[in-house]
Amino acid sequence: MLFKKKSPSKLSQHVLAAMFSATILFAISINNQVTADALSDSSDKSTSSGSLPPAKLADSIKMPDKVTVANQAALSADELAQIKKNIETANPNATAIVNDDGSARVQFIDGSTHDLTSQNTFVSNSAETDKTSDNNKAESSNSETQNQTNNSNSNTSEDKADLAAAVNFEDTVKRSAPYKGAKEKNKQAYNQAVAAGQKILSQNNASQSQIDQATSAINKANAQLDGHVHKVKNSKPKKKPAASTKKPQASSQAVTAHKKAQKATSKPKKSNTSSIIIGFSSIGLLLALFISLGVKIKQQ
Repeated sequence: MLFKKKSPSKLSQHVLAAMFSATILFAISINNQVTADALSDSSDKSTSSGSLPPAKLADSIKMPDKVTVANQAALSADELAQIKKNIETANPNATAIVNDDGSARVQFIDGSTHDLTSQNTFVSNSAETDKTSDNNKAESSNSETQNQTNNSNSNTSEDKADLAAAVNFEDTVKRSAPYKGAKEKNKQAYNQAVAAGQKILSQNNASQSQIDQATSAINKANAQLDGHVHKVKNSKPKKKPAASTKKPQASSQAVTAHKKAQKATSKPKKSNTSSIIIGFSSIGLLLALFISLGVKIKQQ
């Protein structure tokens, strides 16, 4: 089969057509690239300007307060109801669907949802008790540690408190009657005990045994100040009440004797008075007789 040669004019026409098609395809591809870049720039601009589509409400869910349950393996109806209430209280724009195991699905008004596990909704009573117990143990341990620290910091001042009080009481003791009237050796013993106590107080490295011994020595010497005892022994005028008790008896006897004497002396007075009266009466009768006789003699 013989082929005819194409003329040069027809060949050039085909070449031109192919070049034209390639140019059109290149232009289309450039246009598509420009469009894609423009869309990308527009998306970037919208993102930077904050004009993003609204976020889902489920993305901003708020965790509810956990309900303390008695048995995490079998939640009661009241406990499930409390879990639902706590979820909807924390998220007013949502409805909670609580499962028997305490997990829940939260559905918001925009249609978005969020699932909560049981760990987000409740805590068992035993776990809470253990946690409270651990907290109490930790607080107790901290308190004991603090007390030990305070005791170690205040041992020096507290250990010397009794000794300091005994030493500071020296002026009061020396103004008292037991000290002023005490024997000289007892006074010296007290003064020496106080001086030894002052020396212990001035020592920063004094042991507790030394402090206690110094305190005991001062108290013992103070107890041996017996000035008031001597005064009581030397004063002996307390036998007077015995003598005074006898005097009233003597005086009472004297009074009784005096009364008897008065009675004895008063009786004669009564007899004398009666005899005088009788004498005057007799004289009067005699005078009356004499007068009556004289009258009769004159009449005769």
